[in-house]
Amino acid sequence: MQEAFGIGSANLNAQSYEQALLVPFCFELGRPVLQAYVIGRKYERLRVLAGLADDSPEEIPLTFAVYGDGKRLFSKVAERAGKAIPIDISVKNVLRLELVIFAAEGSEQVCNPDLETFVWASAQLDPISR
Repeated sequence: MQEAFGIGSANLNAQSYEQALLVPFCFELGRPVLQAYVIGRKYERLRVLAGLADDSPEEIPLTFAVYGDGKRLFSKVAERAGKAIPIDISVKNVLRLELVIFAAEGSEQVCNPDLETFVWASAQLDPISR
């Protein structure tokens, strides 16, 4: 897997997000792209919007997933541009959180580094209440 997220602005479902995590439009045959965070078991929930940016090519569906300590916590296929998919999952007792994107197996290699395709927006980690 490769780490290749950037931070910048993107439009998702006709709404602008200035501090979004962006995945460049560059995938190798089924090879995942990820961003990992050590959250130190200090948080209870992850809330984030995910999806293909409004200006993304629609013909390449991408699967996005959230892993906690190697265990899949959430997974969904984003099939069309502009649809924001809300994620609200428990991350209680998670040490390492991974946001993962991958193209379908058998997809041709596609790459356009000037086009940001996948967006993670409005991410929020809720601390564990004591």
